[in-house]
Amino acid sequence: QAIIDLGYDPEYLTEPERGNVFARMTQNMNVRNSQNAQAQANQQFINANPDYNEAVGRQVGNQFIPSAEITEILQRKPHLTAAAYASSEGAYRIVTDERALKELQQKTAVNDEHLSQNEIDNKTSVVSGAAAAGGAIPGNAGKVNVQQQQDMEQRVADGEFNS
Repeated sequence: QAIIDLGYDPEYLTEPERGNVFARMTQNMNVRNSQNAQAQANQQFINANPDYNEAVGRQVGNQFIPSAEITEILQRKPHLTAAAYASSEGAYRIVTDERALKELQQKTAVNDEHLSQNEIDNKTSVVSGAAAAGGAIPGNAGKVNVQQQQDMEQRVADGEFNS
């Protein structure tokens, strides 16, 4: 195969060509070994995750049939395609991470609805003192306690603010 790949005449190989053939044979063996190792790792991962076929898809003969779930994810997020095709684990992680994200988004929606129904404002106003202090209560810096109120009233009574 190496001789054919390099386009040499097998009957008249020169010494440099023999070296090139040997190097190509070594490359081919390394690639084949790497592919076999990757295939074994993929198969072990698939065997270790029983829901793999449901999440990612299944092999039918020489053809891989992707699941509807991963197909939909890759259509929405095409930047993940390379990771999905790189390994079985990559494809599986994309699906499981997307499932976890969906679950978190649902919880967030429920929490936001709860806050809305109870008229709880958990958003920081960008112009409030709370925003400057990193708090979550709008206008928090404008509130005073009873002692501060009494001190200000006493200062007014003493005429401190009169011109």
